Amino acid sequence: MDLIRSKNFLYCTVLTIGITTQLTAAPKLRLDKTAIGPVSVATGTNGPLQVVNALNAGDSPLNLQAASSVPWLTATVQPRQPCGTLGANCNPINIALNTSGLPAGTQTGSILVTDPNALDAPQTITVTVAVGGNVPNSLTFFLPTSGAEVTQSFTTARNVSTTVTQPPQVSLSVAAPGGGSFASVFSYTVTAKANAGAAPGTYNGTILVAGSPIGAENKSVPVTFNVTDQPIASPFAISTFRIAQGAAKQTQSIRLSNLGTGAVTVASATVATTSGGAWATTALVNGFAGVTVDPTGLAPGSYQGTVTIVSNAANGTITVPIALEIIASGTPVVQAGGVVNNATFEPGLLLAQGELPAIFGEQFTTGEPLLASTLPLPTTLGGATVFINDQPVPIYYVSAGQINFQVPFDAATGEGTLRVDRGGQRGNTVTIAIARSSPRLLIAVNQAVQVVSTPFVCNSAGQCIGGASTPVQTGTVVTIYSLGLGPTNPPVASGAAAPLSPLAVVPGVNKVFFGAGGLFNDPVSQTPQFVGLSPNFVGLYQINVEIPANAPRGASVPVFLQGDAGTSNTLRFNIQ
Repeated sequence: MDLIRSKNFLYCTVLTIGITTQLTAAPKLRLDKTAIGPVSVATGTNGPLQVVNALNAGDSPLNLQAASSVPWLTATVQPRQPCGTLGANCNPINIALNTSGLPAGTQTGSILVTDPNALDAPQTITVTVAVGGNVPNSLTFFLPTSGAEVTQSFTTARNVSTTVTQPPQVSLSVAAPGGGSFASVFSYTVTAKANAGAAPGTYNGTILVAGSPIGAENKSVPVTFNVTDQPIASPFAISTFRIAQGAAKQTQSIRLSNLGTGAVTVASATVATTSGGAWATTALVNGFAGVTVDPTGLAPGSYQGTVTIVSNAANGTITVPIALEIIASGTPVVQAGGVVNNATFEPGLLLAQGELPAIFGEQFTTGEPLLASTLPLPTTLGGATVFINDQPVPIYYVSAGQINFQVPFDAATGEGTLRVDRGGQRGNTVTIAIARSSPRLLIAVNQAVQVVSTPFVCNSAGQCIGGASTPVQTGTVVTIYSLGLGPTNPPVASGAAAPLSPLAVVPGVNKVFFGAGGLFNDPVSQTPQFVGLSPNFVGLYQINVEIPANAPRGASVPVFLQGDAGTSNTLRFNIQ
């Protein structure tokens, strides 16, 4: 699934499961990092040794093994020893970069760290190397005349010096990275913007990079600035397709944000693959490029391709890389940290009783994605069953890489375990934490069901969507849909739709706040007309509230819930 994966549930129903119990004595795997790179390496040489520290947060000893997905990576688990970065004894995992035979360019491999008896295992360490260096030969910016900033980045092997030349119409800067002397990757952010009064046109500048031990990184980088008053399309990156051999097709959507003015419209999308035959197809769906991958006949391995999108934007044709990894058929695997809140997809948050979380992983089902078609929700869907503390829970949606489920209203609070079984095959076990409530706001709509606001959702590349949408006036009643507000009065059975009469109300005092607190001002509070489960939906709450007359005005006013149910995330309203 992509960044906005499952975002269609917004004001429908989505489910995910989270359950808690007392944990039995078992090791718990923790890694101090799960991504390395891109590490700059001179062509024809091996890269520097990389170390990832594995900590046991549980009781019985770890028995770790590490296996590489590519021949140029070698991982060796070291004996337990003092580990400064984690403040305890740990097992260092030494990763050798045997890159001398690799061609210039970017290469990515992975290390699978396993222990069959450990909770939160297996875990994957992604390793990226930039053979020949990672300073680009050139940079091209498309800048709106509004003066909004646009950023790009590059990395180097060591701290370098940068010297910028720029035309008077544009501002260009390079932000130096943090990190100590033992870092192996130094990331630089390049920021450009059109200055006030800059006319649409093409302008040129340079960035001189010096001081890297990788000779190819010391260069003068020409920078092209295209200042425009037209739309500027920016694609959201999609994740690598990981599909078991012989499993069903998978689909992701490539979505475009607009950094400029006007509206972006997509004219066409085409796909090309570089190996393995025609395993990918694309089609326009609601203005987005849908990419479908079919693993039929493909052997385990990595496959690459591109999607070319033609739009009316100033930057015209955009090429987006896609990657497919075929893996051997096996048991279902929940990603460590892969049980997330379904409003903002943040990991590591408390799951609430009655909440609808999402589980991310692989091989949950071998068939096509399925939505539950009956109520109360089933505990097995597409062959997959989710267990919290060894008890099955209601499931709403299942695909090979994602399950949406409901945490039972009577789930024990505290730390617990979760796993996914498929057709009787037992999956790995991960740890979760459950609270009575943990509110997260999904979406706000006005009485005409126009979207007023959605939460900011960001992917690993820092690309985000969300924020204020349709403007609203004070005195307007809006409905904010949310998850995680906990048990209600009267209580509702897990997996069942909420009643219309009597309404299922969240107990206690909860208020909606408009505006941000500060030294000279406080947010304006408003008591909602209703806080409870949305009738006829499973696990979906709604907050009906009138925007008060003294609410702050502005294009991006913070709005959040606070009270006995807890403090929610923040939406942004355009209040006029």
